[in-house]
Amino acid sequence: CTLVENSAEAVTWTAGWYAVSGNVTISEPITVNGEVHLILADDCTLNAEKGIVVETGNSLTIYAQSGSGTLNATGTTDSSNNASAGIGGSTSSLDSGAITIHGGVINATGGSTGSNGYGGAGIGGGTSKSANGGNSGTIIIYGGTVTANSGAGNATGAGIGGGAGDNVGGAGSNITIYGGNVTAEAHGTLLSGSGAGIGGGFGSNDGGAGSNIQIHGGTVHATGGNLGAGIGGGGGSESGDGTVTISGGTVTAVGGNYAAGIGGGGGYSFQYASVTGGTGSVTITGGIVDASSPTEVAWEGYEGAPIGNGGNATATATVSKTNAIVFENGAGTV
Repeated sequence: CTLVENSAEAVTWTAGWYAVSGNVTISEPITVNGEVHLILADDCTLNAEKGIVVETGNSLTIYAQSGSGTLNATGTTDSSNNASAGIGGSTSSLDSGAITIHGGVINATGGSTGSNGYGGAGIGGGTSKSANGGNSGTIIIYGGTVTANSGAGNATGAGIGGGAGDNVGGAGSNITIYGGNVTAEAHGTLLSGSGAGIGGGFGSNDGGAGSNIQIHGGTVHATGGNLGAGIGGGGGSESGDGTVTISGGTVTAVGGNYAAGIGGGGGYSFQYASVTGGTGSVTITGGIVDASSPTEVAWEGYEGAPIGNGGNATATATVSKTNAIVFENGAGTV
């Protein structure tokens, strides 16, 4: 392994194995080039103060010696108000490569241009002020304690998944969780919209889809921002669809305003404009699932379903529930 050292300059990790021991701070972006494997030794802390860039075609796999190593990664912004992911897409090349986590304490926060600006995904795509949001690559979590937050702003990416875009939100696709303790939140304000907790990012026109999201184990807490599903589609003038499969684990999913807890992003109609909700396609075959969506919203009648469609959706949701304990807005069914 190559030992990771302190640096006040940008760092590039080429294909190979790297290890962190002790306390290390890298104050400029870390760029992954090729297939990179990172080991967090016990009691270490790596502070990636301007994030870890994993662009399309590259991959980052993170391991922990026995679980206590910590990685803190916070995305950055540029002069055009684009925001990178904490781990994933950059401000210029927004799509993310493959990210796999086997263990460790991982804290990833997207870059933010401020409470009235744009925020990148915690893990996944970068956010663009003037173009489409970045898509996530394949994201797999086997274990560890993972906390992923989008950067704050009017328009934000997902906690885990797609970044936000001025036109189309980035897709959060091929996200699989097998174990660990995973918390993912999108932090968009009420002035515009936000991404899902896990899934698609916000898009001014079309919200990003949350497609092929699978949870097979672990403890998962996912919270969407305004118009974003807890797990599924991101918000937008036409909110994103959500395709989700849950076969095990303990899953808590909270949708944003008008959005589903698990499924489609939110939508509503009022006197000046209409926002179309996303369609939910959800299959639950095991585990304990607690899904909720706000029941008190400004425009009554456009509440999102706990599991299924976001409010004001035009298509029919597809929901299948077998061999599980499922709570929907507090009402439990075995």
